[in-house]
Amino acid sequence: MSIEAGKSRFESMGAVEESADLDKAAEGVMKSAYSLGRQKCSACSRVYVHKKVEAPVDSLEEAVGEFNKVNYGLTAGIFSRDERELQYFFNEIETDVLYANRRSGATTGAWPGVQSFCDWKKSGSTGKGGCGPYYV
Repeated sequence: MSIEAGKSRFESMGAVEESADLDKAAEGVMKSAYSLGRQKCSACSRVYVHKKVEAPVDSLEEAVGEFNKVNYGLTAGIFSRDERELQYFFNEIETDVLYANRRSGATTGAWPGVQSFCDWKKSGSTGKGGCGPYYV
């Protein structure tokens, strides 16, 4: 199930798996989607929740597949305690910046000028990292 929290041209997604700490996931998704008035480029715009957490929804494979169809891919985050799910997510998701189990923001955390963002798909124009302290 895709819960869209407003349309972002950067398309940052979160995934909540069956093994997730649901309190942490709820807080992380909420902060990522709605803090800073949705003015942060990495604000969470889609959340995929495992079908055993909330029906009717997706498996991790379906969630990653759906997200990878999107033309943009700036950030993505996952909530899971299962190492295999985390590895699958990190290996298969087509996005630039990845987070796992981040209560303070499912898809937010990096700041321009501190950590660089590299372009993925149409989230940028050059395919090179930018906005970091060592960007040339």
